[in-house]
Amino acid sequence: MRRPTAAAATFITASTLVLGGVPAAGAAVGHLVFLGGSGTSTHVAYPPAGCYEMPADSTFVRNLTNSPVELRSEPCGVDGAFEQVLPSEGAAIEPETVSYQVIW
Repeated sequence: MRRPTAAAATFITASTLVLGGVPAAGAAVGHLVFLGGSGTSTHVAYPPAGCYEMPADSTFVRNLTNSPVELRSEPCGVDGAFEQVLPSEGAAIEPETVSYQVIW
């Protein structure tokens, strides 16, 4: 009975390594979807960790990554207020939001 269990564990471990189950350091897995005023997708981003300019005309963001995202009221590199959007959640983008940062 032990041999099938050990074989299954070995297969799962090998599959995880081959299929890239461990993301590279500093990389968020997944994507962000930005929606415009009409509810249509205006931008899809596959960002690694870092800070980026907010896509124009975006009114809502859906975080489909494995990392939190901060919606920032200041440009990248400047401390400012932010709203955090957790993985698998979404948030309205306020007019004063000018950048977003993927936290890893």
